[in-house]
Amino acid sequence: MTPWNEIKIPASYQLGENGLFCYNVKEKGYVYLCPPMAFTTGFSSLEDGEERYILQYTNSRHDVVETEVAATQLTSREVESLVGIGVGVTPTNKLQLLKYLVAQRRCISIELSYHSIGWLNESEFGADKLISLNGKRDGFLKSDAFDLTPEGTREGWFNMYDKISDNVALVFAVVAGLSSVLLAPLSDAYSDLRSIIFSLIGNSSTGKTTASLLAVSTSGQTRLAASGTLMRSFSATPTAIPIMFSGDRGIPIVLDEVSRYSGRSLTDVVYNLAEGTSKARATKEASLKSGTSWQTTIFVTGEHGLLDGTITAENDGLRTRVIEFDSVTWTRSAEEAELVRAVCNQDYGHLLTPFATWVLTNREAVIAKFPKLVDRAKAMMDDSVYRDRLAVKFAVLGMTALAMNKCFPAEFDIDAERIMTFAIENSKANWSTNIASRVYSKLIDYLKAHQSQLIIKGVTVPHAEVIGQISMVGKELYVDLYPNSFKTIVIKELRAQSDKIVLSSFKQAGYLRNESDRNTARVKIQGKRRAVVSIVIPDVDQEDFSQRQAFNENGNLKNASTSETPSTNPQILNQMFNTTEPDDDIDQILGNEGGANHGEK
Repeated sequence: MTPWNEIKIPASYQLGENGLFCYNVKEKGYVYLCPPMAFTTGFSSLEDGEERYILQYTNSRHDVVETEVAATQLTSREVESLVGIGVGVTPTNKLQLLKYLVAQRRCISIELSYHSIGWLNESEFGADKLISLNGKRDGFLKSDAFDLTPEGTREGWFNMYDKISDNVALVFAVVAGLSSVLLAPLSDAYSDLRSIIFSLIGNSSTGKTTASLLAVSTSGQTRLAASGTLMRSFSATPTAIPIMFSGDRGIPIVLDEVSRYSGRSLTDVVYNLAEGTSKARATKEASLKSGTSWQTTIFVTGEHGLLDGTITAENDGLRTRVIEFDSVTWTRSAEEAELVRAVCNQDYGHLLTPFATWVLTNREAVIAKFPKLVDRAKAMMDDSVYRDRLAVKFAVLGMTALAMNKCFPAEFDIDAERIMTFAIENSKANWSTNIASRVYSKLIDYLKAHQSQLIIKGVTVPHAEVIGQISMVGKELYVDLYPNSFKTIVIKELRAQSDKIVLSSFKQAGYLRNESDRNTARVKIQGKRRAVVSIVIPDVDQEDFSQRQAFNENGNLKNASTSETPSTNPQILNQMFNTTEPDDDIDQILGNEGGANHGEK
């Protein structure tokens, strides 16, 4: 506490242990006003200009304590609310006391504070202290959500780094952690740089959590249970997760162990994390609540990946938003892992301020050099529908490595291209194929496992739910799926987000037998033409379908005089066919559109 005699107060007042006194003209001296109280310091919010003050006072128990008072409480109506915490305000002294507090707040220093972190504007960056271009303003972080105060020693952290600097996986983690600082300056020209999500998957012995811990140790608190830590648990609801990131515009955060997630599908959560905004929600008055926002680098760890189709939908959008590593051994030994964990829990937060200061000073040079790194990243990648969008994110890693070498020339000598190569090669499996090939491969496997539900022309089947038929044209084998069956399989079993998108991509890839103006084909089933989704079965997979043996080399049924040999039990077969949807509903079910036939067989 501040000694009472050291606190500045306005003229005509006296302050001491015995109370607050004000000068009375009639009495020609000082009279008792209330127990001692005064503002000791104050702060003004950089975000909205709101002022708050620290009030030191003696409460009804005669203890000297502090409380935070908003400027809005300094009114005749609101000042009485301080009675509830033991402040000596009464109906008879409140006006004189209010006059004193309003005047006394002008005697204290008012510091600039902020709740958001990272880029507050183009010329200021919020770490534990405000980093201002040319040192124009001072300020401090006033938030329980983020602890960016450096702990331990800078030397301790760099001594650890020297011992792991030949491990490219861990060097990548350090680079990826500081990449968060570059996103805002570069995103004006590259809209895909809202946020970057790195998904690190593998079992507990691969060091994925250790690598994530190393990444955030560059910036702040790393202990899982600590207040304001950057290492956060995934055991939260879809509503709570965005709150963890609110106001973060440049500080890395880890969501550890995706298996702890308490919701169902993570698809919407991942989209929101990547876009940097929470879902819009309505108020009781039918207006929109202001949403939270962020722009940073996010690390997600778990034994299951965000792109494996078990917890998120199978779609192309996620693969442009998540860079997933599923075959990386991050630490080379238990001793290396223990070294990183021990140091990062003791010495952390020493790189953020100097690095952000360097980027702030060299912002224009970083922006000017970046397009060359984007072009280099594209040249390093295989041709893919995702290449152009992902190359921008890989280029951020290269730019970060170069900036680190400039900012810390005595400590870092990072090969930027090696870091980009590491990221590209170890994530390639998740972006080198498009949705058509991924879903098609899964669909073929599904049909093999459920071929008992496929009938053959003119042949009855065991008691099972029929999803379609096997047919041949020449040497080509097809599975003709009923539209509702196709939709159910693709959405519920294969977890694609849209059957229409899958069907369109199948057509473009040549995986369908279809009519020229639509995505479906009409085939004869028991003498009646029906619309079906006719899937081409690759030659290498044909023998895995037992029904293939029913056809000869010309594609005709063996021992059949016609291709429409009557069923041995036509009543059962007709009953099966009668359960399918009417032809007239086919366009509604699959959303067929006219157009060029990109995949006609």
